Amino acid sequence: MIGAISSKGRTFFSINQGKNNSKTFSLFMLGLIEMLDSINSDWRKSTTILLDNASIHRAKFTKSYFESYGLPIMYLAPYSFKMAAVEKLFSFVKSRDLNPLVVRSYSKYVFISFIYTI
Repeated sequence: MIGAISSKGRTFFSINQGKNNSKTFSLFMLGLIEMLDSINSDWRKSTTILLDNASIHRAKFTKSYFESYGLPIMYLAPYSFKMAAVEKLFSFVKSRDLNPLVVRSYSKYVFISFIYTI
């Protein structure tokens, strides 16, 4: 699962089968960029992307990707992933909608492209 949360509470995530790597993360970011561009083309002026220190976030491929799209990034301090608001999203989705022991006949998520939003 790859996810993002805005400071205004909008959530975006993608659920993938298999492991995530810098290329799957970049694909997620491409979808997120396209969505944000369609909402407000000036979003980069008021946005900083906050990432934890996962290796896929620090890979050369990922860093060059961010630079090519003009995305300002900032990293959390090492071992402080719990400070990332997106961790609460991961916990919620994994325990509620991805838990095979919990059966739901409905979902409160709406599909937008390959990114979900609450």
